[in-house]
Amino acid sequence: MSVLLLLTGGWLWHGMTGPLTATALVVLRPRIGWAVAAVVTAALLPFALLLSLPLDKALHWAACHTAAMVGTYVLARLVDIVHERLRDRRSSERSALAEERGRIAADVHDILGRTLTAIALKGEIIPRMGSDQPGLQDGEPIPGDADAQCALRGPVRHRVLVDHHP
Repeated sequence: MSVLLLLTGGWLWHGMTGPLTATALVVLRPRIGWAVAAVVTAALLPFALLLSLPLDKALHWAACHTAAMVGTYVLARLVDIVHERLRDRRSSERSALAEERGRIAADVHDILGRTLTAIALKGEIIPRMGSDQPGLQDGEPIPGDADAQCALRGPVRHRVLVDHHP
């Protein structure tokens, strides 16, 4: 396309050969893209002679073309790399969040399981102790019943607060 622009548009299009060649580098597979870039860059000197440019201007044009091509290609690749890094970062954040939620759920499950097991054991043991034990008169609440809610809330709240506020 660069060659056609030069042939049809003349010298006014000389600045577009680099960015257009960089487009081929970005769009095509690397091996093919670099081959196209090399061919276009190598074709600049004969076109410079066709346009009757002196050698110093032709070399300047080739150098500017190469710099514009590589610069445009690098910028396009940098944008791709930044997007890839952002995707990786979001993915790792989601993964870490899911792992944290799973760990909190396991901790809460363990705390609840231990507390409920302790309550069930107390519920079985206290009636077997009989009424001759001091502090177990008829109508009195069983020790530990009032504290059961606090026993559940305390460790669960602590676990969640510790996990969310490092």
